Amino acid sequence: MSYAETPVRPVGGRLVLDFLNTADWSAEGDVIHEKLTTGDDVRSWTDALGITQSVVDGRSHDLMALRNMRTELRRLIQAAIEDHAPDAQTINQLNLLLASTSNASLMVKLTNRPWLAFESTLLDLILASAKSVLADPREISRVNMCSGPDCGWLFLDESRNQQRRWCMMQTCGNRAKARRHYANRASQNEI
Repeated sequence: MSYAETPVRPVGGRLVLDFLNTADWSAEGDVIHEKLTTGDDVRSWTDALGITQSVVDGRSHDLMALRNMRTELRRLIQAAIEDHAPDAQTINQLNLLLASTSNASLMVKLTNRPWLAFESTLLDLILASAKSVLADPREISRVNMCSGPDCGWLFLDESRNQQRRWCMMQTCGNRAKARRHYANRASQNEI
């Protein structure tokens, strides 16, 4: 199930969380549905998030490297939101990735008015977002996993009362409401 078949739904609130949501995950952390199957899927995803190809380098993306990074980042963020230490392999893999990237350079982009931008790879942008979320205790404490069964998407709960439960009310929230409604109707019919 690629982005050619389904629309991109950015619900995470942070780039790294939307990146992690480019797959549907099982409770055990296995990918159920992969959405980054081709370079076109990556471009569809970056376009939907407003990541322009003038900022992200024009090289073709290594899908396997993106998927491996996504798995390791998910393990790291999940360990952080569950308040336990990630395994050593995850830390080592991400340290190697951090050491091999971050070659971002500042550039002036001339449009109607000049502004500064970082010329970066997609990996750089995702890792910068991950560092930002993980380094700020206020951010990581607001990262939640959708309560919908078999969803596994992550999002930043920016609601006033910190009570957001679903990635999207239109999908997982409505399904939960429908299940409660049918359960209530069934229990009333038994009486």
